[in-house]
Amino acid sequence: WSRRSHRSYAQGQVSEEQLDKILAAGSAAPVGLPKQGLPHLTVIQNKELLKELGGLFGPDGDILYGAPTLIMVSSPEMPAPGVDYATAGCVIENMALAATELGLGSIFLYGVAAGVTKAPALLEKLALPQGYHPVSALAVGPAQEPVKRCKDPAKRFSFNRV
Repeated sequence: WSRRSHRSYAQGQVSEEQLDKILAAGSAAPVGLPKQGLPHLTVIQNKELLKELGGLFGPDGDILYGAPTLIMVSSPEMPAPGVDYATAGCVIENMALAATELGLGSIFLYGVAAGVTKAPALLEKLALPQGYHPVSALAVGPAQEPVKRCKDPAKRFSFNRV
């Protein structure tokens, strides 16, 4: 397993071909209650908007870690609690796996969506479809260092069998 979170990115941008593959992977994710509304993906590569989003939690921080691309996953309200978050997680994991396969770095960023929700002017700039709210996001970019395999992912979590 080589997918891991990246917190630094090299100069450059994700190519259109890479972005298309990442978005296709996200679109192939399993989604809950699709009749209630499918997720909406917003690709953000505008440097000023990225800087504004990166500073959501204070002027000294960059919660995007300098990534040149942010993919925001938004959802309509769902009748069953948590379905929008579970769906966004599936979409983001598929996109993160695709980014890894393409040699790119990525990081799952729940906090960006939470911050945007509390910033109406910034939320308006995202031009989301009517009735949609940001749920989570994936930052993507050229990896600062080569993508490496995880040392021993089986030891990361505890397990039991019953």
